[in-house]
Amino acid sequence: MLQRHLPFGQTAVLLVHIISILFSTSPDTSAHAQSFKPRLTSQPGNAFVDGKALYILNGRYSDGFAAQQAFKVDLSVSWNTNSPAYKVLPQGPGANWFPTAMSADGQKWFALVNGVGHVFDIRTNQWNQVFTNAGTKGISGHAAATDPVSGKIYIPFAYRMPDGTFNMLVVDLEDESQTSDTSNFTLAEQASYAVTWNAQLRSLLFLNENGIRSIRCCTTAKANYPLGWLCVVLLAVHTISILFSLLPDLSVHAQSFKPRLTSQPGSAFVDGKALYILNGRYTDGLAAQQAFMIDLSVPWNTDNVAYKVLSQGPGANWFPTSMTADGQTWFALVNGVGHVYDVQSNHWSQVLTNAGAETISGHAAATDPVTGKIYIPFAYRMPDGTFNMLVVDLKDGSQTSDNNNFAPPEQASYAVTWNAHLKSLLFLNENGMYMYSLSGGWRNISGPPDLTATSGYCMVSSSSGSKLALFGGHSKSTNTLLSDIYVLDVPTLTWKKGSPAPLRDARRYSACALSNGHFIAWGGDMSNATTTESNGNMLLVYNLETDTWMSDYSAPPPTPTDTNRPGNGGETSLTCPDNAAAKKKRIIFVAVVSIVLMLLSCCYVCFCRK
Repeated sequence: MLQRHLPFGQTAVLLVHIISILFSTSPDTSAHAQSFKPRLTSQPGNAFVDGKALYILNGRYSDGFAAQQAFKVDLSVSWNTNSPAYKVLPQGPGANWFPTAMSADGQKWFALVNGVGHVFDIRTNQWNQVFTNAGTKGISGHAAATDPVSGKIYIPFAYRMPDGTFNMLVVDLEDESQTSDTSNFTLAEQASYAVTWNAQLRSLLFLNENGIRSIRCCTTAKANYPLGWLCVVLLAVHTISILFSLLPDLSVHAQSFKPRLTSQPGSAFVDGKALYILNGRYTDGLAAQQAFMIDLSVPWNTDNVAYKVLSQGPGANWFPTSMTADGQTWFALVNGVGHVYDVQSNHWSQVLTNAGAETISGHAAATDPVTGKIYIPFAYRMPDGTFNMLVVDLKDGSQTSDNNNFAPPEQASYAVTWNAHLKSLLFLNENGMYMYSLSGGWRNISGPPDLTATSGYCMVSSSSGSKLALFGGHSKSTNTLLSDIYVLDVPTLTWKKGSPAPLRDARRYSACALSNGHFIAWGGDMSNATTTESNGNMLLVYNLETDTWMSDYSAPPPTPTDTNRPGNGGETSLTCPDNAAAKKKRIIFVAVVSIVLMLLSCCYVCFCRK
């Protein structure tokens, strides 16, 4: 019998192909090779989808510090505890031990942080804010569960009633409503508890130290066409109200938002544009969750400030922030993670992670307007354990250590500002004042001769660099807050002590700006050693030319080519003067959109009737 033999080359190729198929179908020994491993935390926010993923956010590290990490454990693949299927997610709101739950379709992860609702969209891999305070109470220890039929999210003890007690908060992500459950909630109020929704019982199961309860929650059927008629009426009323609001303004800065007083906020400013403020601590010591700006391109007074809400940024306080050279990006370094806020899009994003950066409370940052680099003293950990200056370049995402010898003694609480006239970084702490330049390195310079503040002051330079203002702070020797202000004439390096603000306005850890010849200070710690809290003003304005504290801020004159107005995104609480043509276009646009929406509502009514 004749046998047909394959040539040797074809035989070798066939064998290699068979071996590759066998290896591809063998158990994957490297499927979960880890490029990310989360740090151990307690009290994280978490929620899961059966057979899909367990989502985990923040918590507290074993050393007690607040965590900043967001990730998921993939439950759709097989793994073992030595090599879990982790995946990093975008950073969400900064907090721990807060209520979270998945939506009924498993596509949205809801989190309630300090009364502000946030959702993580799994499809777009992005966090968004859905609502703000509306009777909610956001304290640690709350928990949430979702009814898969109605899609409503239930959070016990999170809705503040008029009599001061707390009922069950019911959140509907479809219409972003927040209501109180009408059922009698007989359980004794307690922060630490556990809840879950049981599909078999169609009930919320609640457990605390008093026992376990099954709570059958009330759900309301949604109306059909009556809702459509209601939409028509509301749209008509809304259209009329908008048209009236576009008429000549009777009150230019009628406020729909007023921030709560905080100290140690992150802040940065653009001369003649805006002062940006993020988080801080409330007077009761709790961490704040608020992001807003003060518009410096329009005039206002301290009783009617031009505030504007911004999208919420990373959760922290007393962290280094600085504006980029073009004034379009706000940089914040939180727990060694870099975040940027885009002024035009009103959106936060993460730009860099740990690379030698050490971020502890009290650091400050300043930007060189020529190179665009951001300088943060004592923020780069050297191999020998000491700390050098961190230099961040957002153009290429680099983080490097400044090679010049760092002269000031290391200290967390300090103030820095970049001065355009001196082309240098100015640094002040209780050991003195120093100047840093690329060519000359560090050298000591003269600060205010009778300065008694040792920490907590704010120091800002004008955009031209001709003036520098230093305000407030805390005196270690007398244990008091100060209201002193000093102005440096930079070309002559001559200090002048201005008229102090009223004693009730003494403060430390404020957000400050220098714009159009005015020094502005917002918020800060205004509690003296002998009092719980002063009755001072939240916002102060000082005129450098007249040496007077005043209630009115004067904006710089607008320029025809000024298209770089601050904050095109976000919820505004002011109306800026427009020309007649622009206002007419806005009126026509609002009217057309409203008519289209009313027609759609009518179509909805007719469809429901059929």
